[in-house]
Amino acid sequence: MFKALIVDDQLEEREGIRFLIDKYKLKLDPVEMSNGEEAFQYLLENHVDILLTDIKMPFMDGLELTRRARELDENLKIIIFSAHGEFEYAKQAIAYKVEHYILKPIEVGEFLQVMESAITLCEQAAENKRQARTFENAHRMAAQYEKKQLLWELLHSGPISDSLRNRVDESGIRADLERSVMLLVDAAGRLFDADGLDFAKAVRECVPGEHDVLNLHEYQSVVFLKTGAHRGTNDELVMLGEQLNAHLQSRFGMNMCMAIAGPVEEAECVCGLYQQMESVLENRFFAEGSKVFLLAGSDDSLYKGPIYAADSVLETVCEQVRSGRFDQAAAGIDRLFREFSASGSHSAIYVKYLCTEIAKNLFAQIPERGDRPFRAIAESLYKTNHIEDVKRILLALLDEANGESVCSPAKSTSKAIEQIMAIIHSEYMNDLGLDYVADKVYMSSKYVSNLFKKETGQSFMKALTAHRMYKAEQLLRETNKKVADISIEVGYPNTSYFCNLFKSYFGTSPAQFRERGYSRI
Repeated sequence: MFKALIVDDQLEEREGIRFLIDKYKLKLDPVEMSNGEEAFQYLLENHVDILLTDIKMPFMDGLELTRRARELDENLKIIIFSAHGEFEYAKQAIAYKVEHYILKPIEVGEFLQVMESAITLCEQAAENKRQARTFENAHRMAAQYEKKQLLWELLHSGPISDSLRNRVDESGIRADLERSVMLLVDAAGRLFDADGLDFAKAVRECVPGEHDVLNLHEYQSVVFLKTGAHRGTNDELVMLGEQLNAHLQSRFGMNMCMAIAGPVEEAECVCGLYQQMESVLENRFFAEGSKVFLLAGSDDSLYKGPIYAADSVLETVCEQVRSGRFDQAAAGIDRLFREFSASGSHSAIYVKYLCTEIAKNLFAQIPERGDRPFRAIAESLYKTNHIEDVKRILLALLDEANGESVCSPAKSTSKAIEQIMAIIHSEYMNDLGLDYVADKVYMSSKYVSNLFKKETGQSFMKALTAHRMYKAEQLLRETNKKVADISIEVGYPNTSYFCNLFKSYFGTSPAQFRERGYSRI
């Protein structure tokens, strides 16, 4: 239906036109006004497709109304109906690009012909607008996809190639990137493949602006904030991160950890910053609940956990345990605890983390463990309220282990990785997370995360996603299953999310991949 505004100071004339519209079921929604002034006010406040107006009216005549209406909307279809057929009126009407000029009394056949012509023009204009919107949307979606593809490649490219550098320059995203603050958001649960999720909108609710959001997998997303926040101090950046983190936790009902890097100096730095942020988030177990970490620069990063200084001590003690030098390990543990007490700079959670790593190595050396799971020991460590209680548990394990070593640490680690990979290969179609896998191999999820990254060079989620993409590719090549069925079969109940992730990996949609017979990238 198109909106038609009927303007005449004679009620019977208006009602006559409305009668014809209703009788012949014209696709019009008529509104009546009795003079030009009322009609112009209505035009200012409402959209109208067709204006039908008399000439001689009080307050503002039809020609003045036509002139002003044309200034408001050059696409408005204007039809004048009048008892005055003077040439001067017709001349002015032509100047205002009036579609038709009908003389009263109105002849039904002519009226219908004129109105159907005007309606056809309106339909053509509506179709042109629809096609223009469709084209604009397609162009915008293509541009968004290209941008996300470039961001994905920048994150994972390592040293940037000349080809990628040229594409970045041609796309125009360099200026956006080099004014942005980069966030890596890690959710405690499966979030970023949820149906109907608009994570960018949730970010904008707290930090207004058009930000670039790239969901890496179900648990992680990268956000490039286009904000002036990077011009502030480190404290201001931390405050921004904490406000956003609190908002996202409230919005989605789960804990999140976040790493912030900014400003992005140049597009070529994106991969390095992302790797640093990944590395920092691996240490999120230092904090209980949620945490915001800031990388403000290589020298002045606000996140400088003590893990880097204690790495050598931890490795020394663990190596002594693995090699069966328990007397030296006991001295090392004693020295480590003296340093903990003297320093006062180590958090309780950090101390418990280090001691859990030592405990795990001791547990592996106990000759007769039976069916006792290490998880029970880890839980007892994390429930302690005093540092001496932690030391007591370690020394008790040391006494148990002080016998013939029955398990090679290299074999133990290798077996754990083999078990994890076997779980990925056999259960990739399920909602697979670190907590589930950790339970299967009798380790803490934090330890599994670190161990897997250290031994394989990639995170657990990256390995899982890669295997799912491999299976999806295989199913597309070797079967005629629907894309939606393949999505579910490889562990993605949200088909739209699966298609976007597949496109990020292979540079084409699953349907196009199957049609074109792409070779694996």
